[in-house]
Amino acid sequence: DDFFVFDTTRDTNLVIVFPLTAQSEVVAIRQFRYGANTIVLEIPGGASKPGQNLEETLYDELVEETGYRPGQIIPLNTKRCWFDPASMRVKYTPLLAIDCAWEKEPTPDPYEIIEVVKIPYAEWIERIKSGEVEDDKTIAITFLVDLYLGNTYH
Repeated sequence: DDFFVFDTTRDTNLVIVFPLTAQSEVVAIRQFRYGANTIVLEIPGGASKPGQNLEETLYDELVEETGYRPGQIIPLNTKRCWFDPASMRVKYTPLLAIDCAWEKEPTPDPYEIIEVVKIPYAEWIERIKSGEVEDDKTIAITFLVDLYLGNTYH
């Protein structure tokens, strides 16, 4: 059988961040995704620039895509997770950012079509249950966040 595998040619820190405000709101994005050819409700993330560590990458991506800065950053897993092990040789680090606060207008990359939305955490869980949130990374990281928080935000 022939398999098509995507790979990255550079050593990057890829982060996916679950941002929560002090009011227990998820700072999510509606982003046009070319592979899906539709707008997807998801949490922000991205790849590092040369020389950046995880925290610098998280900060840059979160502020760039949402305009929010993290208060405290919490790793959600001791290992990086596979992005899609069936077809990609790429891993990401799931992170929780709590006490996120507005800093400035977002400045997404020119190819990113993004709308920022704040959703109360309990409503976020309901949107996952209803199928409105379809991004598997977002769903998986929400599960890790729920385990970390011990369901205290419901």
